[in-house]
Amino acid sequence: MSVQYYNKFSNFDITSLTIFSNYTKIKALILYKFIINFNYMFGNEKGSKEIETIIGPSVKVEGNFVGEGNVVVAGMVNGSLKTNHSLKVEKEAKIKAEVETANLYLAGEIRGNVKVKEKTVMTATAKIIGNLETQVLSVEAGAIINGKCLMLQSEKQVIENKENKKNNKQLV
Repeated sequence: MSVQYYNKFSNFDITSLTIFSNYTKIKALILYKFIINFNYMFGNEKGSKEIETIIGPSVKVEGNFVGEGNVVVAGMVNGSLKTNHSLKVEKEAKIKAEVETANLYLAGEIRGNVKVKEKTVMTATAKIIGNLETQVLSVEAGAIINGKCLMLQSEKQVIENKENKKNNKQLV
């Protein structure tokens, strides 16, 4: 089994894991693919941060959680969760909170209102019980939204709409 991946962010060669079993190699490859997909999906360009906080599967956070960087939740969060960058909610994660983030990748469950400044991606196992506000929404078959979904406009779209309305009034 030989898998190699090189880009400007990382250099990874799974064949270097010769002392490990094939099962361990597969787990390492899955973890690495997750990191690559996360970076691809939410960007890892100049100025953005890599994963700053991971709330593991055995961790339960209660209260107000505020982060500046990318956050991955695999455990439980009760209260509120806010980050200025991206939030990834794993399949087994359960969040009972008001959520605010720049981007959201959801495979688990959120019970509470969700505000996403840019892009929301929901996998087939994703569930939102509450209202969702976002600019861009991608939903796989099987995902559940039990609440209102409001598609927000970017600042650029708002300005263009105002200019179009002015131009239409001038024409009349």
